[in-house]
Amino acid sequence: MADISVDLQWVRRQPEKCDEIAKAIRNQLSTAEDATDALKTAAEGFELIDSLPQMMERWEDLNDLLCERLQDAGERFYQCADRFDENETNAIDLLRNLLT
Repeated sequence: MADISVDLQWVRRQPEKCDEIAKAIRNQLSTAEDATDALKTAAEGFELIDSLPQMMERWEDLNDLLCERLQDAGERFYQCADRFDENETNAIDLLRNLLT
């Protein structure tokens, strides 16, 4: 049987990392908008231009979904760390009660 240990500091850092990744993903929207604008002016009369709004909408939906999932993951890391603290405190209290 393998020993499993939890590094509480690592768990506590994960929500911040999720926020950083979500911010990086959100920042991609402006890059996508710039690319869309450049394509619109570069490909005038090209059939692809009609699909650009739909492609942009799909990119925004994907961006929103990824950020939402990262936020959810960050919340779960917070909950996990809080439960770890609570369980550790309960175990210590139980041992104190048994030994006193």
